[in-house]
Amino acid sequence: MKTFEKEITEEIFNKIVKPKKNDLIKLLIEFINVDSIKLIDEPDKLKVVAFEYEMPFEFYYVGYPESEIIAQDYWNNHHHIDLSDDNDHEGISCIFEKYGFKLVEGESFHWENEANGEYIEADFIFEKLEYDMFHEAWVESKKMTNSHYRCFFFQHDSYHGIDADTRKEASSANVIEILDKEKFDYIIMK
Repeated sequence: MKTFEKEITEEIFNKIVKPKKNDLIKLLIEFINVDSIKLIDEPDKLKVVAFEYEMPFEFYYVGYPESEIIAQDYWNNHHHIDLSDDNDHEGISCIFEKYGFKLVEGESFHWENEANGEYIEADFIFEKLEYDMFHEAWVESKKMTNSHYRCFFFQHDSYHGIDADTRKEASSANVIEILDKEKFDYIIMK
């Protein structure tokens, strides 16, 4: 790992990600208990949900019935969770700058330290931290609500991400395969 990458990652986790986790747990509990039943007309058939994010660290998620299980024709709504904060990007910049890194102009995730020539591609750091946070918050929310939902967490447009229940890599294309392997009882509505 590059010289300061571990320290920067830990500081971002402690100052940006960790404080959001408890709020995410509360909002996921509300989703499970109240809002999930509004997603389709027959909520007893809703067994698998997905949440999407646009880019790492926007902290804005859109939840819906997993589209490989329930076709969009049956959806009534999406559910939005917004944990974004205008100060997040400034806080992240301050952390990187503390270690001598500046965001390369025109880039979203490429940080360079001109003094020593080091660089950090932060999108991988951000994605891992956000995956970890969402997985941990989902598991805790599910436990607190006694929910039997399965959840997947994907990046918008690529539909690649994680199984929020297990933290293993997943994509929308292999959701059914994952559920079949674990003999999860779901109903396909196409």
